[in-house]
Amino acid sequence: MRISRISWENYRRLPDGGIPVRRHLVLIGPNDSGKSSVLRATHLCLGATRAQLYAALQVRDFTDLTRPLRLQVDLCDLDDDDRAAFPDEVMFGDTGEMLRIVVVATLNVPEGADPAVAAETMDVRRYFEGAGHDRGPTRDQVHSLGWAYVPAARSMSRELGGTGGTMQNLLDGLDLGMDADTVAEAATHLRETVQAARTVKDFGVELAHTLSQALPQQVRADDIHLTPASDLGGSPLAGMTVTVQDGEHPARLTEQSDGVRALSLLALLGMTQRTARIVGMDEPEIHLHTTAQRAIARIFRDSPGQRLVVSHSAALVGQMDPLDIVAFGADRAPRQLPEANAVSGKAQAAKFWIPNTIDALTARKILFVEGASDRLFIERFADLINLDLDRRGVAIVELGGCRNFPSVYRLLGPEGFAVPLFGITDEDAREDWAEAVGSAPEDLESHGYFVCQPDLEGLYSNVMGLDRMLKIIDEDPALPVRSLLNVSKVSSLADITLEHTAGFCRKRKLPAAIAAAEALTDDDISALGDLCHFLRMVAA
Repeated sequence: MRISRISWENYRRLPDGGIPVRRHLVLIGPNDSGKSSVLRATHLCLGATRAQLYAALQVRDFTDLTRPLRLQVDLCDLDDDDRAAFPDEVMFGDTGEMLRIVVVATLNVPEGADPAVAAETMDVRRYFEGAGHDRGPTRDQVHSLGWAYVPAARSMSRELGGTGGTMQNLLDGLDLGMDADTVAEAATHLRETVQAARTVKDFGVELAHTLSQALPQQVRADDIHLTPASDLGGSPLAGMTVTVQDGEHPARLTEQSDGVRALSLLALLGMTQRTARIVGMDEPEIHLHTTAQRAIARIFRDSPGQRLVVSHSAALVGQMDPLDIVAFGADRAPRQLPEANAVSGKAQAAKFWIPNTIDALTARKILFVEGASDRLFIERFADLINLDLDRRGVAIVELGGCRNFPSVYRLLGPEGFAVPLFGITDEDAREDWAEAVGSAPEDLESHGYFVCQPDLEGLYSNVMGLDRMLKIIDEDPALPVRSLLNVSKVSSLADITLEHTAGFCRKRKLPAAIAAAEALTDDDISALGDLCHFLRMVAA
């Protein structure tokens, strides 16, 4: 069984809608964009008890207090055990057998009443749509769904050692088989031995006296018992602590460093496959080094179960299949690749699925440049005209060469993640870029692209003029004059032309772009009015 779709209506500030879930699901986006809300909605449908539903859903979860809030999770790929666990709940959808679990909450607020009392009037229902009955899932059915949820505000101590945590759930799931009676007898013997110990008896007398003074009823020493967690938790292994040898001493996992505890928890989640087929985790990269984030992502990706992950880590996201990514932008609308996208294969993903591309998925707009020199020049130019591109939600993405534009356009453009795209390129790339965009070459600018004449180096060289370019080169140690002469194949600076300086800057792209950007004046900015207008248009 796996999740095939998650849907919502009137939920928080998310636009009504839903997302198909493929192999796994990785939700990315800026803060307060809705990604954690989707994971929480899934938990409310699959894992929360009825009491937890009432406690978790608040008035602020309703976009419109007058409309019902609706959450829905569809599950497919049912096996015989699933059919046996849900005999009356399986329905037939467009793709075959499925389960559909729905949570509906309503606020019965009289007109004109104070919205502050809305929570007191909330009615919450969870049911299987299409089942022919309105009963919610039983406790056994919730267990059969195989859902485990670890929120971002998780307690490492609880998950690794506390009651109800991941480690305890693993221990509770062990089938002791023929050893069950032996373990139960050992637990009984331990309990009786502890209770009979003189120190424990004295402690019971003192505790009974102390409690009798505080409580309204009398407490006797015989009423005090040291009860193992196994007697209360139902599992003979309840309350047991797992330790790992650390040198000469055993050490609890809860006593390790933050990074080790985080890795240990993620490893345990991998083991929960026996009982939890679908695991949702919010920000698993917390406390982890970048290399560990990549390693954990590969474990998620290759897991036999299904993983739903919320992440801010480009290192983690970069290891996942692009088809499993859902990006939320500032508008809180989800974006994901169509299944037939041509750049969704592993070979293509390895080439273009890189951190700066991943980070740009959540931007309001993307501005493509060919390389690092173009990016540095444009960032400096934007600063000089008081244009904060980051604040305007514009991500500058280096292509690593103009020829990569068509593939990246398919990944991020209208046929891919559908992010609004713009770009700055050179004249010699005009035809290739126009073909990718679906434009006539002469109309490329009208589609949101700025073409440098003949390229960026030629553009700023022409604006600054020969004398200033020679001065810039002469004053920068990274741009030696001797190299200028060698590249230009002349013996004297008197023979250098403006085209020579532009050609030299093409050879030394990065230091030349930095030096030229630092030398820009107000007059230069005025002369580059078309570029100024273009950037303001992108940022609008």
